[in-house]
Amino acid sequence: MPLNKQKGNMYYLELKGIISSIDNKPLFYRWVEYQGKEKERNLFEIAIYDLMGGVTILKMPIKEFGANRKECMFMKDYFNSEIVKNNEPEIFNSTWSETYAKTHKNNGEILCH
Repeated sequence: MPLNKQKGNMYYLELKGIISSIDNKPLFYRWVEYQGKEKERNLFEIAIYDLMGGVTILKMPIKEFGANRKECMFMKDYFNSEIVKNNEPEIFNSTWSETYAKTHKNNGEILCH
């Protein structure tokens, strides 16, 4: 049975720095979604069996959402739109302002998902 049909798949977000090929420094950060069944964990990382049958190591910071994909996707948009609004104003209005509006109340608090 494929992993995505097995009971027990969980959803995770991991904060990743997108690295420049020129100077090997993060250009920007984004929360990236992962789905899989947990293999093992320690204080600093979680190993999951990914949907391709391999093992993916997620390093802190990690957000866990259990089996709730809808909440995971909502929070990914919420967190990423916050990052862009606060750190990348040159692209916020062109690409992220609509996502921010869908996930935030007028006072910046989280909308119910």
